Amino acid sequence: MLKNSSKLLIATALITSLAACKTTQNASQEDANFTGLYLYYSNDRGDNFSTATINGIQAATGAGYRLVRKQGCILTNKLPGTVPLNLYWHGGRGDNFTTATGAVDAQNAGYQFIRTLGYIYTSPKNNTAPLRLHWSAARGDNFTSSTSQGAAAANAANYRSVRNEGFIGKPTLCN
Repeated sequence: MLKNSSKLLIATALITSLAACKTTQNASQEDANFTGLYLYYSNDRGDNFSTATINGIQAATGAGYRLVRKQGCILTNKLPGTVPLNLYWHGGRGDNFTTATGAVDAQNAGYQFIRTLGYIYTSPKNNTAPLRLHWSAARGDNFTSSTSQGAAAANAANYRSVRNEGFIGKPTLCN
């Protein structure tokens, strides 16, 4: 278990790294600002939590979640061909649900909208990866992942692959 001072140092380093990086994907596309999408996990809740905001990082570390990895990069501004990536919360399940396509599913299941984290592409672009939604009925947990490590962890924990939420930039797009 990390001491509070260690948690504060980790949170401070992550908050500092959330400064958006500006990149141009190619000469024909508009400039895009990216920020990191980070995966946290709570052993106590059995909950995976993806966030890209300072408020999200502070909430995760304050609730005892540990940083697992940087998933990739999402846009901080809406561009043509992008949709909002939203965070929902279900207090009864203790589940954070990050989705770009499941607002109706979230609301019908009793989740409360928390915030928009940023924007993701609806179709693949250069240097992007699919953001997949996985579900575990045993844990009552929605889990979004864009990495092979995340897919392997979801499979090992008997999560069911639900859908592709969209496409996010690979981690190198935002350092």
